[in-house]
Amino acid sequence: MPVTPSSPAPWSSETIAARARPAAEITLGLLEEHRSTAQRDNNEGRHGQARQEFARLLRRIASLPPEAGARLGVEALRELTVRTALGLSFACVATARWDEAMRALDEAAYTCGPDRPDLRSLVERQRGVAYANVGRTRDALAHFQSALAQRERLAVGDILICLLNVALLHAHLGDFAAAHRETAELLELADPARHPTERFMATYNAGMIAYLEGDLPRALAMMAAADTMPVAITRAPGLTDQGRVLLDAGLVEDAIDVLTIATAEAAEGGRSLFLAQVQATLADAYLVAGRHTEAYAAARAAVTHLGRRASATMRDEARLAVLAIRLARGDSPRAIVRATAPILERALQDRSLLAVRARLLTAEALLPSDPRAAGATLPRVIPDRLSLSDRLRWRRVRAESAATLGHRGRARAELRAAATELQEAQARIASLDLGAARARHTEPLARLDLRLAMTSGPAAVYEATERWRAAMGRLAAVRPPEDPVAAELIAQLRATHARLEGADERERSGIRAQIHALEREIRRRDWGDSSDGPQGQVRPLAAASAIAELAEAGVDACSFFEAEGEIHVVVCRRGRISVERCLPLDRAVDLTHRVCADLRMRTAYGPMPMTGAIDASLTRNLAALDGALLGPVRSRQRAVVVVPCRAISGLPWGVLPSLAQRPLTIARSISGFLGRLPQPVSGIAPKVAVLTGPGLGPVAEAERQAIASAWSLRAEPVVDGASSRAGAQVAFRESDVVHIAAHGRHEGRSPLFSWLELGDGRLFAHELRAGGVGAAHVVLAACEVGRTTVRPGENSLGFAATLLALGAQTVVAAQLPVPDDVAATVMTGYHAGLVQGRPSDEALALAVAAGGPFAGVFAAFGSRWVV
Repeated sequence: MPVTPSSPAPWSSETIAARARPAAEITLGLLEEHRSTAQRDNNEGRHGQARQEFARLLRRIASLPPEAGARLGVEALRELTVRTALGLSFACVATARWDEAMRALDEAAYTCGPDRPDLRSLVERQRGVAYANVGRTRDALAHFQSALAQRERLAVGDILICLLNVALLHAHLGDFAAAHRETAELLELADPARHPTERFMATYNAGMIAYLEGDLPRALAMMAAADTMPVAITRAPGLTDQGRVLLDAGLVEDAIDVLTIATAEAAEGGRSLFLAQVQATLADAYLVAGRHTEAYAAARAAVTHLGRRASATMRDEARLAVLAIRLARGDSPRAIVRATAPILERALQDRSLLAVRARLLTAEALLPSDPRAAGATLPRVIPDRLSLSDRLRWRRVRAESAATLGHRGRARAELRAAATELQEAQARIASLDLGAARARHTEPLARLDLRLAMTSGPAAVYEATERWRAAMGRLAAVRPPEDPVAAELIAQLRATHARLEGADERERSGIRAQIHALEREIRRRDWGDSSDGPQGQVRPLAAASAIAELAEAGVDACSFFEAEGEIHVVVCRRGRISVERCLPLDRAVDLTHRVCADLRMRTAYGPMPMTGAIDASLTRNLAALDGALLGPVRSRQRAVVVVPCRAISGLPWGVLPSLAQRPLTIARSISGFLGRLPQPVSGIAPKVAVLTGPGLGPVAEAERQAIASAWSLRAEPVVDGASSRAGAQVAFRESDVVHIAAHGRHEGRSPLFSWLELGDGRLFAHELRAGGVGAAHVVLAACEVGRTTVRPGENSLGFAATLLALGAQTVVAAQLPVPDDVAATVMTGYHAGLVQGRPSDEALALAVAAGGPFAGVFAAFGSRWVV
């Protein structure tokens, strides 16, 4: 029961005199030790236990006899009582007992009395903590600022807690100048030896401030740094924030992994606010991943963990997560709107950040039946504090609303703005992994843009496809600083791969788990690399310019895209542009898988009893794909650039009948292909490096000698018959042309860890950015390293894709395994053609024609190159 103003103060002289209980040998030190134990439980996430201990201590203090109170000191006991009540309040907030938390704060405020403004400042600080934890940002900030008004009366630790929260609250409200100023003051005050917990929290908060400011790499770097700090404090709130950042980055599976760990840590403290918050965030992650059953279970668990004693804001946040999943799984939109309305009303009244999420969900639910109301629900001016993913959702709903109402120009303006925002955000990211992941948030926008463009003519369709490919892709040519920890992790990864090669079946699953754990940690360190802007960001060409440039270059272009369950193609041919329907999406995926499987059987095993049946299947499926995909560009007289979509990204295009013996380049976009076409240069001898890895046999040695001999007519090639990883990286950085013959593999699950086997171990694609890529033309005579893994958002990752992203103009590589003798024939013929001055696509077409029926698995990626 709260103490009323008419009650005597608990530690007034009349209260002490009124108590006559048996004496007890209690010292102030014992009582303070009891409080410290309870506080440690709070810090380490055992909030239910902390709540019981704080309540027990308050009862113990209240039961002290008058002589004990006089002996220990009225003021000392008053301060102990206040601090204990404040600890109880936080434990109650954390265990979702909002009313109980407020009663504890009211009692603490009354106990302070009028003559202890220092203690009243502590109560104000704790009210700020309580409101901050339930999302009442402005209320929280007001209480923290009230506490800091008496900062000369506060201990350093209490000032640090205020600054921690004020900085983050200012960032949530968009005042980043204040947030940075307060964070700098905080780090200056927080001595690492005396205040390690506060420094840990400040580092994590600096990550959240960077995230709110839009600097995703710095956010992840600061959070990773905080995770290495050895402090005895629960990591659940920080891991929840990290999960939110990863989710916004598009690293959905990584977010789920982090949030699963946070769930386990929060659960150690029993049912609590933090457990509910992490479960709600986990529900969001499952929802983005399309795992609706798990999302609903997590959201319902968040509601259950809060119970009925939580604040209305906390309960509303959990309910909103449940409603979002219900909408996604197909529940009645009208019911969702009705259930969201009171949540939105309360959030607007409390000026809570929850209002943004409630508006978005309301608008998405209204969109199918009342697009005008959906658009009106979201103001034209987007709140500054929205994450990029929510900004893109906001623009998509407004664009959908405008398009449905017939305002196509307004819809396109929203879509163009979304693409620009994404491209600007991508420009700050140097990590290929992070940049590729973030693009997944654009898929609904790109689909809408294409849907609108399909009714506006081929030029509009071309510009829509190029717009999103440009927004989602960029050159990450920035070299990261030296990172000895990452270097050690990569060395461990190489050693673990070596152990896997010699392990028996019982050991292999455990070793693979170690490999995946090392890959996750290496990727995580890479996410924090930022960029002032990529060196060669692709700008989409207008349709008229692209058509004219392709015609001048004598190239036909086929740019494939997915729409309404089917594959379509934008065809640019002889100065004209058209859009054609190709075939159903599932049919394309099935045929591509069949072709790849048949080719693997033929190239891996050679002639065998089933050869006839495999060849018949291969011929039939290639003919079906060829007719469906390449009908408009069957003329063999012109070069072709192909821009695949995700469903057919793994197709070895060079084996299709219409492309056999025809100059072919596989590009990321038409604009990217044209933007990298070579300018004529004469009189300059290229720097050429010819490298080989171990275990290739005499065919590879003859190939190396033939290539070196061919280039000796134009340059002085550097030949390395047992190349090291360092030697290969020097070649990539300093040569113009690099040829590497080595064993290799594309790792579909972790494409940035695709590898080439060199003399001293595996060189991973992930390592290429550290060394830099200056080579304009790279040839990889290695099995399947031309393959890519295409993530949602049409971003490709793999060894060849990494070289292109780091600045190489053209990469020639095999998309599937290829016999050594076929590789040697193609490679020697190809380099001979380059030396003669043929463009890369033409030289490869002639070499593939001489290499036999399966040589078409070699492909040129990127753009044309000519010496």
